[in-house]
Amino acid sequence: MVPAGLLVLIALAAISVDSAVAYLGQRELNNAADAAVNDAVTVSLTAEQLQLGPDAKPDAARAVRVVHAALDGATFGSMIIRPEDVEVRVDNAAASVSVMVEGDVDYIFSPAIPGARSSQHIRAQSEARLVVGGIQP
Repeated sequence: MVPAGLLVLIALAAISVDSAVAYLGQRELNNAADAAVNDAVTVSLTAEQLQLGPDAKPDAARAVRVVHAALDGATFGSMIIRPEDVEVRVDNAAASVSVMVEGDVDYIFSPAIPGARSSQHIRAQSEARLVVGGIQP
């Protein structure tokens, strides 16, 4: 009975470690997307746009370059972000930039189990709005 109980305990520990790895990967990817979109909105504001005040719009080409510079090739544990994993959308009507990034987090213990998944696909999305001249609702 003790060996069976120990086996169950080890299996539950392995599941909890793999879940924690996936959760940590999700948090790191969310943080990276948040940082990249904030950088993109800030850097996309040109000097000419700054003169427009509240009517400023982000420069789409600059925003895309900043996001890709921040995320392409970034590593989070075993996850490596490729350029095709990053999607950038610039909405000039709303003066916002959104970033969606995907990746696969490799499990630690699950690959040892036949038929079990060896990784978890995760996705993070973040959006930032350009505000010039104070707080707007």
